[in-house]
Amino acid sequence: MPITDRTDKYSQKFTVSECWPAVGLLAACLVGLAIMTTSPQNASNAYAIVTPPWSDVATTIAIIDSAGGNLVGTGGFSNIVVAQSGNPLFLDALHEAGAWLVLSATGADLCSNSQTLSTGDRT
Repeated sequence: MPITDRTDKYSQKFTVSECWPAVGLLAACLVGLAIMTTSPQNASNAYAIVTPPWSDVATTIAIIDSAGGNLVGTGGFSNIVVAQSGNPLFLDALHEAGAWLVLSATGADLCSNSQTLSTGDRT
């Protein structure tokens, strides 16, 4: 069997300039994520709260109750809700109660299914 040249289009080297669009997109995503996660304080004291994926709505509301908050609205999933509280330690209390992620609710309506409750309702 003769030895053949194994050069094909996949063995060609790439240049660094071909990577810049991907690097730019990655940098933009990382900056956006950093802004969302490092500045959860907002004027309305409303937060998007993500609990473990296996949590049902009752468990998620129980986490908010134990942290001293009020349910404002639900998300597209049973483990994503919007809640608020005037308690300055609300964020710490949510994490201690079992919340996985707490973000400012400023952009939370992008993830919601428009099931908004009036402040103080606990259903």
